[in-house]
Order: sequence, then C-alpha cells, then structure tokens
Amino acid sequence: MAGTGIYVYGIVGADHPCRLDGLSGVGATGTTGAAVRRVAVGSTAAVVSAAPAELLAKRRDLLTHQRVMEALWEQAAVLPMRFGVVAPSEDRLRAELSGAQPRYLALLAEVAGRGEMNVKVFQEEEMLVERVSTDPAVRRAIGASRGNYLDQVRLGEIVATAVQRLAAADGERILRALTPLAARVARGPQVEGCAMNLSFLVDVGWAGAFAEAVKGIGADLGLLYRIRVTGPMPPYSFTG
Repeated sequence: MAGTGIYVYGIVGADHPCRLDGLSGVGATGTTGAAVRRVAVGSTAAVVSAAPAELLAKRRDLLTHQRVMEALWEQAAVLPMRFGVVAPSEDRLRAELSGAQPRYLALLAEVAGRGEMNVKVFQEEEMLVERVSTDPAVRRAIGASRGNYLDQVRLGEIVATAVQRLAAADGERILRALTPLAARVARGPQVEGCAMNLSFLVDVGWAGAFAEAVKGIGADLGLLYRIRVTGPMPPYSFTG
C-alpha cells in the first residue's frame, strides 16, 4: 500500500526530456512498483512517485533511486535529492516548486553539462609514521624518552600530531591541484579511515582528464596514501 506522501527524486527544468519509460519507483515489489512521473510548475518540475508505506534504506530501493537519478542526469541537468526525501502532499510540493523556482533555475544552470567527481584519500598509517620519524619534534621526544609509560604516551601523542599535520599538508596539496579543474568543490562527510573526502563539480567532457590528474597525484604521493576517484555521477553534493 502506498503512503500518503510524494517521494521526490530530483528537480529538473520544465524542458527536461524526462524519459521515464521502464523506470519503477522506490518500494517496488517484484516487477511492480509505483510509477515515476513528473510534477511541473512553471519552468521547473519535480520527478516523483508515490511514497511507499514504509521507507527504509534497503539496497533494492537505494539502487532504484540511483537508477532514476542517473537516467535523468544522462538526459539533461538535474538537482538530485538524497535518498528518502518525501513531500507531505502534491500541493505542498507544487508550492515549494513555485516559491523556490528562481533558486532551482540558477542551480540547474550551474550544474548543466557537469557531473560530480568524488575523491577519497585513505592514509597508510604505518608509512606516515615512518615518514614523520625525521620530524624535529618527534626526534626530540625520542631522544628525551626514558622508556617509561608516560614518556611512551607522550611520544605517541607527538607522533599522532605530526602525522595529522603531514596528512593535512598533503591534503591541501591535493585540493590545490584539483580545484582549478572544477567549477565547485564540496567537502563530504567524514568517512572512517579516510583522511579526505571531497567532491568536485566537473564538466562531463573533462571527467577523464580529471581522473588522470588524480592518478598522477597518487603516483606523486607514493605509498603514503590510497586515492579513490568515483564519477562522473549526478551532482548530489551541489544541489544546495
């Protein structure tokens, strides 16, 4: 049974092709699912389906949301919503589209022809610890250590600070190198084991060159970090 709300996938311009054939909405069971449609108001439209009675972040529904978003993005500019956005009613949704139309149109113009490239930098702790062994503060702490418990704790704190300082400096190098290749940059949420999580809004035609630039940075940094680049994909981090 469908819920009373309207599940929202994203915002598009009224002239977006919105080819939705073959797409089912979240909450699909087997081969059946809520129809994906658009709700147009003036120069913008929302792509929606009926919200399921129970909305959970199941893998099936996450992939359904992703498929709809990628299909829309491949056709024209879209402001993608994160999974789980539900409007209480179609009337409320129409009111939102009407009231925020200038902002949505400005954002659509900004992301047109562009996609998101996500860069995650994972630090190799052991390699970084070895590298900071020549740091003056670390060398002084090693020289002053008498090997007791408190000295070992203090040494550990100094090494950790030196590693953080080095990782931050390398992170700024990566950011400075990639920023000129992007229209915008957004910092992503903290990820366990990840020293840096950044998203870049990049012209789709430059996505390959951007990935190559990331690869080159990884080669320069050597074994200290693992860098993972994902994209291009719908600009989730740049929808405002």
